[in-house]
Amino acid sequence: MKKLLLTVIASLAFSGAILAQHTTFWPEFNSNHYQFPAAFVAFIQVDGTFIEGSDSYADLEVAAFTGDQCRGHQFMDYYAEEGDPHPIVELSLFYNTGESVPVTFRLYDNNTGIEYTTCVSNVEILTGTNHTELYFNYDNAVILNFETPPTHNKTITGYGTNEGGYYLIASPVRKMDPVFVTNMLSNNYDLYWFNQSSDGMGNQWMNYKVEPFNLVRGKGYLYANNQDVTLAFTGTPYSGDGVVPLDYDAAAPSGMAGINLVGNPFAETAYIDGRAFYVLNTEGSDIVPSEVNFVGAMEGLFVVAEAEGENVTFSTTPPTTKDNLLSINLSKGNGVLDRAIVNFNEDRQLPKFQINEENTKVYFEQDNKEFAVISSEDQGEMPFCFKAKENGTYTIGFNTENVEFGYLHLIDNRTGNDVDLLEMPTYTFDANTTDYANRFRLVFANGFNQTESFGFLSDGNIILNGINDNTTVQVIDALGRNLVSDKGVNSISTDNLTPGVYVLRLVNGDNAKTQKIVVR
Repeated sequence: MKKLLLTVIASLAFSGAILAQHTTFWPEFNSNHYQFPAAFVAFIQVDGTFIEGSDSYADLEVAAFTGDQCRGHQFMDYYAEEGDPHPIVELSLFYNTGESVPVTFRLYDNNTGIEYTTCVSNVEILTGTNHTELYFNYDNAVILNFETPPTHNKTITGYGTNEGGYYLIASPVRKMDPVFVTNMLSNNYDLYWFNQSSDGMGNQWMNYKVEPFNLVRGKGYLYANNQDVTLAFTGTPYSGDGVVPLDYDAAAPSGMAGINLVGNPFAETAYIDGRAFYVLNTEGSDIVPSEVNFVGAMEGLFVVAEAEGENVTFSTTPPTTKDNLLSINLSKGNGVLDRAIVNFNEDRQLPKFQINEENTKVYFEQDNKEFAVISSEDQGEMPFCFKAKENGTYTIGFNTENVEFGYLHLIDNRTGNDVDLLEMPTYTFDANTTDYANRFRLVFANGFNQTESFGFLSDGNIILNGINDNTTVQVIDALGRNLVSDKGVNSISTDNLTPGVYVLRLVNGDNAKTQKIVVR
């Protein structure tokens, strides 16, 4: 069996209410929430001849929904006989007095774990305050025809002899027993769900092999298989508003409060509501902040809630705004081990969180806390932290696709190397596990263009060309502070400037030009 990165113990099993001898598939509803006359009885026939693998209709469950709200559900073992092509079910529906709402019927086959939806959706059956029963005559009962649901496939690459190879997965259908997901429980597999509150002994990962659970839409799960497999989820895809509730447990172990493993509820690519989130790295060995604001179908992700009652919203419509961020990827060999991100678009942060805290990592430190994503102004200097799990050669790559820098340097405090990342956006270095964490510094100025060279250093002075009496000369440091602002001068002493990178700015009326200069 593949070894998990953490100690694993028993999981929490999901279960529903008991109806007759069955466990219901549908969410609970409370008839006390509805006013009188709030219920009517519908005698409905179901065309189930297309359903395979059922010797009896006793395990078929019918439900009525308005939007994503269940109005009532019932098993078909009261009016069904074995082999009957059109069994009748007595379905009690609950609704508020005076409502006139379209209803969609759904069917669940407990033998195969497949959910079906009526071909003709939005069946109008609630028509006003005086309508308290529907199709009460068996001979006139409507026959509901259900369409065969689609199959949704996700390719999983086997981990072989590697330690990584994990995936964050999600179900695109309402609720699925892993037994009914093709190939999920084949070969040598791992399947876990995440519980920020833990089991009382500090373990957050709940093992399906210890205590089985269902895959619930909107939740994410950790999965691996030692062989290449294609997971196949069969069922009606989700089409709701994309809102997924988050948990927040203030009493969770240190660093765990508010961390949720959620899943894309849709059967297609979905965009996140503007928050930063974690995904798995390319090796499938740990989580890293995402460089993009979307996830694919059947993919999971970690998000952080800061208080009770929060939600995360998924949408299939791309947002109109573009993220303005600098992505920093750490690699050793071909795969990305870890990632850190500087965000320039808005105040968005994400604490550092790893599946295995002993793994090699990059991060930012602020107020004695570690961050995977940090916000910054357009220019400045900040410590950039690195901690190696093992001695070796590492590479840091900088993805500047979403930002336009005029100046971007990486300073290696250990070796003294000063790397111009606009010329060479990667830095390869040797590291030891004993290296101090604050090994690097980032120095950057974002959003200005160097049009021409008009200043140079000579004998401790900055000599300026093209100056007239109306020209204002400014010297700006890496933190954006304006240290010098003189008019009509041709030279500036560097005696009061510490070694470092500065921006020269010449302003003449509505015209301005800039240049970077290094004072040593």
